[in-house]
Amino acid sequence: MSDILDGKKRESDEYSKVAADRKKTKDEYRTLFFSDAGKNVLLDLLQFTGVIRPVYCKGDPEESARNEGRREVGLMLLDVLDVRGYRDLLELENRGVELTKMGEI
Repeated sequence: MSDILDGKKRESDEYSKVAADRKKTKDEYRTLFFSDAGKNVLLDLLQFTGVIRPVYCKGDPEESARNEGRREVGLMLLDVLDVRGYRDLLELENRGVELTKMGEI
């Protein structure tokens, strides 16, 4: 019985460490990308990854797949930064970042 409890405690400790590491990484992303220079880099990356435009490329499935892969990276950044949609993107603009670099929304 003690072995089971010890195993559960180890699992719990490992989960806590992973969660703490993930929070630390998330905080580092926010520190980096919400600095003045970081906001500009973030918007440049979001533009490159195509987060706000369609990924489908008619007649070219390889290009569509490549676009979707880029978009997935952009979506991961938005998730880590807790940017949830258009209003959050506008808030970035209100903090002094020019969204027009990203194209039409």
